[in-house]
Amino acid sequence: MEDEHDYQEELEAQTETVASNPRKRKAMESRSDVWEHYEKIKDADGVIVKDWKLHKRILNFCPIISHKGKAIAMAIEECLVEWGITRVLSITVDNASSNDVALTKLKERIGNWPTSVLNGGHLHLRCVAHILNLIVKDRLCLFDGSISKVRNAVKYVRQSPAREVVFMECAKYEKIETKRSLILDVDTRWNSTYEMLDVAEKYERTFSRYATQDPRYKKHLKVGNVDGRPTCEDWVTVRKFASFLKIFYDLTLKISGTSYVTSNIFLHEIYAVHSTLNDWTYGANVEMHAIGKEMLEKFEKYWGSPTKMNNLSFIVVVLDPRHKLQFVVYMLRHMYGEDVGGVMGKSLEETLYKMFNEYKSKITKNKQRDDVREKNREENVGQVHPSQLLRMQFEKDIGMISSDGRASDLEEYLSEKAKTFRTSERFDILEWWKNNSMRFPILSQMVRDILAFPISTVASESAFSTGGRVLNDFRSSLTPKIVEALICAQDWMRRTAKAISVEEDPDEMKQLDEALEKMNMDASSTAASATGGTSQTQPCSGILAVISYVKSKDKQSKLWSAIRLAEAVQHVAEMQNQRSSNSSLVDSSFITSPAI
Repeated sequence: MEDEHDYQEELEAQTETVASNPRKRKAMESRSDVWEHYEKIKDADGVIVKDWKLHKRILNFCPIISHKGKAIAMAIEECLVEWGITRVLSITVDNASSNDVALTKLKERIGNWPTSVLNGGHLHLRCVAHILNLIVKDRLCLFDGSISKVRNAVKYVRQSPAREVVFMECAKYEKIETKRSLILDVDTRWNSTYEMLDVAEKYERTFSRYATQDPRYKKHLKVGNVDGRPTCEDWVTVRKFASFLKIFYDLTLKISGTSYVTSNIFLHEIYAVHSTLNDWTYGANVEMHAIGKEMLEKFEKYWGSPTKMNNLSFIVVVLDPRHKLQFVVYMLRHMYGEDVGGVMGKSLEETLYKMFNEYKSKITKNKQRDDVREKNREENVGQVHPSQLLRMQFEKDIGMISSDGRASDLEEYLSEKAKTFRTSERFDILEWWKNNSMRFPILSQMVRDILAFPISTVASESAFSTGGRVLNDFRSSLTPKIVEALICAQDWMRRTAKAISVEEDPDEMKQLDEALEKMNMDASSTAASATGGTSQTQPCSGILAVISYVKSKDKQSKLWSAIRLAEAVQHVAEMQNQRSSNSSLVDSSFITSPAI
């Protein structure tokens, strides 16, 4: 109780401090498109903005005082308050116990916010990719012997560029069709192990030939008196295991996307995993029986009962026009039995209507405020164009018709027959709801929020990989605020409507270096003329070449070009300062950075 009391006091103090002293950015005459783009997102009701496009942004990247649940909860809430985010539908986390504690505390806090959905009752979502990882990685030990042999063989070849050259020559003689290079895995990440095995098994004959070309290969892989090279039996095992991992690998890639909606595929993919494990467990294949049985037990631990899952995972499938409520209930009964599926179906329908009614109530209140504003506008009717008045009356009539049938908005959607699409036809659920938002004015706003939640934390965890590249052995003194600025800015730039390239392009750098070298030569030649030399080279043609090159680049991809140009201009300016004031070597009109 004392710890809880301390937590509440500390959290309230931090929240009050941030709320009472919000960060204010000074108004700027010209700003980056990134900030304007963020303002468009901020003005919308959810993550999916009014144009029905899914957006993902890193808003915070900061150290925390500890990895305990209360510290995590404090960091999340402080971020929400700082950014003015008051509507939080769900938070996706992995299965760490500290995250369970953090979400429990956040439910208590966010649930009291007037803008929370169902009092934060559906806030906690578990990462699907993390659970799949737990299901799969325990089975790696069954194939550890064969995998270790292949890993050691790949590691030996990749240790030297000369070995790789000989290995690829052997591949040519063996007529290996693939052009993919060998990949060395991280043994704690099963997905990288799959990638390694998927490539290595295609080079089975190449490894055999390579053993005849490199006498040290056999000696290096020998363990005691045992030959450590992969055998034919090892390759057969590796192929079986790779086909086994491919199912989960493809699923992980599918659910880890950030540019498309993933929430509506959760239930379908869970059913596919459940069906596959059942086939292995109760099928005729003896080898897969033991694997399937143990993996099915792990599956039951996390997804064995629908009560262990967030209802939002089911509701989002109901709001997919291809399925609706009846199909979801049918799938639950098929997975968990008639009794459990029937009870879950009733609970799901109850939650769906409760959420719809909450959105209806909030939208009605907003409409009442709009009516007050409309009355104020009526005082200035004479200043409004007649066509605009007609438009306002039209919207009012539509609103009146919708308000009379609000309760049937959800019912009308559920009563319609599920839409049928060909398997080969790409279905865009956001586009469908965008086109039908006028038919379902309340339901579409609810859908816009629900479709936005991610079902995995892979995209968020990738930020830590980026952080590892920002904070390296040569840049270890950056402050947390600078690191946060670099991580967030890079993410925002890459995710604008037209992504800004922040990586060095080798070809671009080569062209810039050539232009800069020409500039240095011109500057030296001009300096020689000023001191009595005979060179008549056109001054600053190198700077003009660089500026011309930068201006020819796409407007959204000139960061590195501008940086190199700035360095060049600074270099020439320093040369100017070293010369006498009466030696005008460089026309100042040339030394101007292009608009970025």
